[in-house]
Amino acid sequence: MAPDHLTLEATPYEGIASGARFRIVHALSELDAPGEWWRDAGWGVVLLWPRDPSDAVEVAVTDTLLSVEGASHLRIQTLTLEQAQGDLVRISEAADVVISGSRLRRTAGRALSIERSTASGLERSTVAETGIGGVRLSGGDRPSLIPAGLFVRDCRISDYAQSARTQSPAIMVDGVGQIVQGNYIHDTDEYAIHLRGNEHRVAWNEITRILSESTDSGAIYSGRDWSARGSVIEHNYLHDIRAAPGFEIKGIYLDDMASGSTVRDNLFVRVDQPIFLGGGRDNRIIENLFVDSSPAIHVDARGRTWAQDAITDPLSELRAAYAAMPVGGKLWRERYPGLATILADNPAAARNSLTDNVFLNSEPFRFGDLARSGEQNLTRNIGPAGLRLAPLTRSDEQVASRKESVKRFENVLDATNALVRRRDYDRMERSILLKPFEDNRPGHP
Repeated sequence: MAPDHLTLEATPYEGIASGARFRIVHALSELDAPGEWWRDAGWGVVLLWPRDPSDAVEVAVTDTLLSVEGASHLRIQTLTLEQAQGDLVRISEAADVVISGSRLRRTAGRALSIERSTASGLERSTVAETGIGGVRLSGGDRPSLIPAGLFVRDCRISDYAQSARTQSPAIMVDGVGQIVQGNYIHDTDEYAIHLRGNEHRVAWNEITRILSESTDSGAIYSGRDWSARGSVIEHNYLHDIRAAPGFEIKGIYLDDMASGSTVRDNLFVRVDQPIFLGGGRDNRIIENLFVDSSPAIHVDARGRTWAQDAITDPLSELRAAYAAMPVGGKLWRERYPGLATILADNPAAARNSLTDNVFLNSEPFRFGDLARSGEQNLTRNIGPAGLRLAPLTRSDEQVASRKESVKRFENVLDATNALVRRRDYDRMERSILLKPFEDNRPGHP
């Protein structure tokens, strides 16, 4: 390896895109900047170049700081938990265990992992500087659609996925009936929320300045499971989510036949491809406002083209996930009509309801991969022609002077100055509503 040139023995999977990030692992010659380290596993030696040579070097020696198993009605409050080799906190087989008012940071794994538990979660806390993602929630029973009620509420989450730079969201959700509400997720290269399973609620979150070095990813992601239905994504504020040159990202990314979700009354401002439906059906996209975000709603029928094998191959990931659930049972037939017979009902067709949306300086729809506008319910959508924002009142101007204020988007007028949309967006702006974490202990700014 020359000082300015690296030669690979083989081409990586899917090649290397111009401008894409890369990582060189365990190359001693690359130890050339503060904060970097090199490990020789055979000799058990670590060479470290400290960020601050005058400061003491701290090394995490435990896998996790707090492990909760089989507990009930437990409250963990106002702690700073940091520096572990894995997840800072692990909760399992528990009920009503809540962490609040705390700071979770500086760990090689996640800040918090909860599994096989109920009514437990994280609230009014901050998560930052994690090696993988931020929080993992997994619980409930999918075959019987019994919810777990796990949650992340009113938290600030940033600077996560510092080591694992892909598939490491701020919040990973699995199972049935989890709640992600009122959080401010910002400033990282990875995505914000990954949804797996059924009947989750994602509401009142603000998501911004993420995915800056990513491609083919979305701020909120779900995919590859016809049976993962019933989740609601509503009242969220997504803004300033733009791809780097040559890359492409999305806002809400319902990928690879993801179906049966509701995306309602969200505000998108300066977001690339804010809603992207990749081949799915029975999704309801209703009452959203798109500002400077094009194309606002993408619909494709990839099951008719390049992703046809996912539908026709009984061993595909999509078909395997479908076969794993009791879709023909009474409960599932009542909850999700049409799912049990999807294989006999033109399964490659993308059929969705796209209604009552407002497009301001945004291209409304894009259809690709043989998706047909006539297969969608397209009613009562407004814009972009003739639409504009209403002038702010004097008091509103003072509020809107705050950075990234939502006030200016609350009223939309048509060409005749008639009000076509009125919303109170204040609750969406979590960056203003959530107070920064304060740690008044000596030596902790």
